[in-house]
Amino acid sequence: MNIKTAGVKTLILALAAAAGLAAAAQAEDFNTASISAAGLKGSREEMGGLPAPGRPALTPPDRSLEIDVKGASEGESFGGGDLGVVARAVEGGCQRVVSILVDKSGIKYTAGGKEFASQVIAAGGGNIGHVWVRLVDKTGGADSYHGHTGELGLDEVNYSGAIRILNDYTFTGNIEDLDPEFADEDNPALYLQHIYSDGKDHGAEPGHAPNFEAAFCVSKEQFERAEIYIAAYDFKHYGGFNSGCGVFALGVFDAAGVGSLNPRFSHVLPEEVSAYGFPIRLVTPGTANYERARTISYVYPDAMADQLGSLPEKAGVYYKSK
Repeated sequence: MNIKTAGVKTLILALAAAAGLAAAAQAEDFNTASISAAGLKGSREEMGGLPAPGRPALTPPDRSLEIDVKGASEGESFGGGDLGVVARAVEGGCQRVVSILVDKSGIKYTAGGKEFASQVIAAGGGNIGHVWVRLVDKTGGADSYHGHTGELGLDEVNYSGAIRILNDYTFTGNIEDLDPEFADEDNPALYLQHIYSDGKDHGAEPGHAPNFEAAFCVSKEQFERAEIYIAAYDFKHYGGFNSGCGVFALGVFDAAGVGSLNPRFSHVLPEEVSAYGFPIRLVTPGTANYERARTISYVYPDAMADQLGSLPEKAGVYYKSK
């Protein structure tokens, strides 16, 4: 790999992991950008992201995975990750549990745009967080994991490839391979708003190990609302910052009605960043798409964990581990 490409890849990989992809198995992802709350709301309905409020209720999905929930307290390992929090909730008398699992990266999500970009480069192309959910119903013996991942680069050029093409770095592909709506050489960051169609529910294979977990005891109605939300969620369409792992997990949390969180933060991108001495153009002031491309808005897994961690534990209602 040519050194220019290697430098860009460091930035690309770090941003990509924020969307919840396994760093080893799904390298070279670069996910950013939604402009405003209004834009995000539009993307949910128009791009097929999140189920819009007010949609008809759906029948909860069949519970096909039968397990002994009590086994979790005996050290049984589930593929989606387990810090023993659900077991503690069940032992405390919970019949149904909605759990939020987070792989915290330590990213400083409150930093400004320039500082944020520098942190991402310093992360070395690794992990800047992932969040997914677990639903356990002791009465039905069901245990399931769900998380949104995508942008695998299998059917079309992925975000990292697009950014490199638009920066004229060597890469297999050319600008004709990109979605013309977002392929702007003056503002390569605009491509981060492109919506892919290779998204999926990663189930019990998140590609991440949790270092924080919060579990909530819920009623039958709350549990079914979470199931309905998951069944209605459009996993196929994946847009990184528009409908990635954080948006999905926050939606499950909201649907279950177990509290209120606000883990979305926005950053204004600098014109360019440098990776190992090579410039990477992101936006160009004075051009047509500058305002549209310059803002990153993201539901941070780390912020979700920090906000959940600040809540006081209440026996029978909320359990956490970190």
